[in-house]
Amino acid sequence: MYSLNGPEAVLNLGFIRSGDDLQRLLATQGVAEDASQRDAILQQWKGCVDAKSRLLPLDEIAISPPTETQQSYVDELQTHPLLASMRQQFPTASILRVDSRSLINPLVLIDLEYIEQLRAELIETDDLGAIKVAIPTQLSVNARVALDADGRGVSIVSAQQTVAVTPPIIGQLPGIGMTITFNVVGTPQLIMASRVNNRLYLRNGIHRAYLLASVGIQQIPVVIVDEPALSPVITAYPSFNSEILEAERPPVIADLLNEDLIAKIRTLRTKKVLRIRVDETMLPLD
Repeated sequence: MYSLNGPEAVLNLGFIRSGDDLQRLLATQGVAEDASQRDAILQQWKGCVDAKSRLLPLDEIAISPPTETQQSYVDELQTHPLLASMRQQFPTASILRVDSRSLINPLVLIDLEYIEQLRAELIETDDLGAIKVAIPTQLSVNARVALDADGRGVSIVSAQQTVAVTPPIIGQLPGIGMTITFNVVGTPQLIMASRVNNRLYLRNGIHRAYLLASVGIQQIPVVIVDEPALSPVITAYPSFNSEILEAERPPVIADLLNEDLIAKIRTLRTKKVLRIRVDETMLPLD
């Protein structure tokens, strides 16, 4: 469907504070070029803001331990390099289930085409299927590689925004010279939230959290880390600022399933391009 009609996104209209902000957002998504769609969304926005004003304040965090079925998977994760490396930075990291109404969502929109890609990982909607999607142990990279005509550069193109290049690895070739290697990898996309002032802010795996909530899984497995202050979420998607996220009633994952708060919009299809190239330059010493 998205290949034929173009990609779509769920837009959290209720938490956009001004018409100017909305119009700027729509322009970045290519909606500004479609006057009828733009005007319809601007009109719908007013009703969504009104619905948002009637929402109750955020309740206390609803947390529960993993189910008995999920616990066996959690036990396996204890020796996995993913969790080991995370605990070096966050020693108190823990895996718990969190109600979707307690997970504060920083993203303004959810990419539905990406959701369909993730849906292939959701084999079953039971407890075990949910935690395998929430905290995957396998990372896949789908990309195309194009070599420059002069043989001195390469472009890696991928629809996955999580593809990244590792820092260079420098090695020796005895009697010849050296090697410099770059690895193209998929970054971990587990559902992760920061606990700040007794609130849980999603910082990773937000599309995975939406997928689970959209199929009726209310208790979402999450890796929770404790942090002293709210830090910006680094993402390719538009996100809310800290003023909105720290408000009495911030946006949560469950809001994206509330028809009174959201709209579907057409978006631009994007791909991530990684460029690696070597150029020779002669520099004067004096």
